[in-house]
Amino acid sequence: SLTRSIRQVDARLEAIRQDPAMEHAVVRISGQAMLATARESVGAGFIAIDPAAETPATLLVLKHIVEGALFAADDPNGMVIGRKTADSLGVKIGDKVVYTCTDRHGEIVSGLGRVRGIYETGSDQVDRFLVLLPMDKVRTVIGYGPDEATMIAGFCRDVSRVDSIRNRLIRQPLFMGVDVGSWEKTSPDMAGMIRIDRTFNYLFQVIVFL
Repeated sequence: SLTRSIRQVDARLEAIRQDPAMEHAVVRISGQAMLATARESVGAGFIAIDPAAETPATLLVLKHIVEGALFAADDPNGMVIGRKTADSLGVKIGDKVVYTCTDRHGEIVSGLGRVRGIYETGSDQVDRFLVLLPMDKVRTVIGYGPDEATMIAGFCRDVSRVDSIRNRLIRQPLFMGVDVGSWEKTSPDMAGMIRIDRTFNYLFQVIVFL
């Protein structure tokens, strides 16, 4: 929810990056919006990012851009949308799209974007829903400060070390009052699928052994 945010993101980002087990960390703002042109409108979920900090390793859709490119860091109106969204809105590279959402106080606000890139992952759900927007512009639209966001996403190479990283972070005064969760909490469906897969794998090994 955009009504819940974290502050001091720069200091907290640096603290996460200093952890020896952490590979990378990025700041993001996520929420829901309505995308509209003069002819059509569709619902979407957006992630506001710093394009200089994100890579295909941290944000998979960047690997699947098939037209145009990711907007530049100094482009306040850039936007990257999925193929299904582009088809529904009837837009192409360079076209204008208005996005409308609620700000931190629940008021309806709008911003103007231009399509800089179109991605195609092959997943209808992703290609029809996810939109990438520039961090600084979204902060202005929704009334966030320059050191405020909804999420800091950290990435480590070894998934077995996530809990130990979390435990180290929550002991730091800088993270008092901040919800520090693992990927299993932010993606419970994926975590459930992995647990089921492991269970069947163990069962299969037992059967083979017997």
